[in-house]
Amino acid sequence: VTFVGQPHSNRLKIIQSLRDSGINVHVWGNGWKSGHISQEEMIRVFNQSRINLNLTKASTCSQGLQYARAHAHRQNPEQIKGRSFEIPGCEGFQLSGSVEDLNDYYEVGKEIVCFEDVDDLREKIYYYLSNEDERAAIALAGYQRTLREHTYAHRFANIFKRLGLPSKPLHEILNGDMQLGQATEFSKRIIEKGYLEKNLRELEQQRDKQQFIY
Repeated sequence: VTFVGQPHSNRLKIIQSLRDSGINVHVWGNGWKSGHISQEEMIRVFNQSRINLNLTKASTCSQGLQYARAHAHRQNPEQIKGRSFEIPGCEGFQLSGSVEDLNDYYEVGKEIVCFEDVDDLREKIYYYLSNEDERAAIALAGYQRTLREHTYAHRFANIFKRLGLPSKPLHEILNGDMQLGQATEFSKRIIEKGYLEKNLRELEQQRDKQQFIY
């Protein structure tokens, strides 16, 4: 069982509760004793962990966002994180905090699994550690959904479309056909944004020529 992310909000309490129950949880990220890991290492962790935790509480807002937070009437809300897509993009099994609208992106129970509280999380960890075939099937289904709908290529193509800008076909953006099972190499493309630099330069050029209302 692993978690990659900072130890803010309720994360320390959750991790400690799991460890007190005898669950061996490995953690990485700024603020943990184990420290930061590289992108290559993170991809390996996501791909090879039996269970990847996605703790979805937001961090404390900076001073510049205090006004927005005050008017949102929510303290440290649950958020859809980058991990929500990166973990299945690495063909990893994801056990995520329950977040509003997450089921718009993945089918809960078939492509990812969500928990409601620490007790529910603990029970689901025990269950999926004991049911390897079901866990692997969910990880694969999440990976396939990510390939179909949730790469950076999909996101930028949608942005360009909404802005009325031309965009290259998906296969050209990805620079080649992808086969299922090539998790590590493909995941580098999911997490790295470099392969879209040309599209971003084109977007910046369009931005300089036009006025957009934000």
